[in-house]
Amino acid sequence: MTELMSALDVANKVFGRVFKGYNPGEVDAFLDQISESLHGYAQQILDLQRELDLLRDKEESHEKLKESLQETLLFAQKSSEERLQAAEKQAQAVIAEAKAQADRIVGAAQEEVALARRELKDLQEKRQEFLADFRALLFRYQNLLEGGSEAERP
Repeated sequence: MTELMSALDVANKVFGRVFKGYNPGEVDAFLDQISESLHGYAQQILDLQRELDLLRDKEESHEKLKESLQETLLFAQKSSEERLQAAEKQAQAVIAEAKAQADRIVGAAQEEVALARRELKDLQEKRQEFLADFRALLFRYQNLLEGGSEAERP
């Protein structure tokens, strides 16, 4: 492979003189133009290399940022799923507790209704007993009154 020449190599190049050769002034002027062009190209290459290095650094930084964002996104997604599951469990626990409390309330109300029905039945039975006793008492008084009136008659 050919070794690359620098602008300095071109500027320092000296050609031997021959009879009926090229005009040395024109050759030197052309070599100066080539040297300046090579120097400009070398500077552009250095600038482009620096820019390429910066872009590579930025790309690497962006890749790291992308990975970090992906990890953060995965963490946030996992965290939200865990929170959602915890909230669902808590909601189920609250519902279960509410159902249990409702069952207790309904059970207590049913017991109160049963107690009230027993008391009502007892009161109805006592009323019937009272009415029967009162009728019997009235019947006795009536018999006494009727019997007492006959006793007063001769």
